[in-house]
Amino acid sequence: MLERSRDLRRLCWHEARSRYLDLCCCLTKVINSTPSSTSLDDW
Repeated sequence: MLERSRDLRRLCWHEARSRYLDLCCCLTKVINSTPSSTSLDDW
């Protein structure tokens, strides 16, 4: 039982990490696609 919960936690962490990396990638694309005159302060 303990071993299973550890595997589950590892799986959740892996899922969260991949989602986080996808989000970072998406944000990078958005920032790169916007004109350089547009700064993050305008958001």
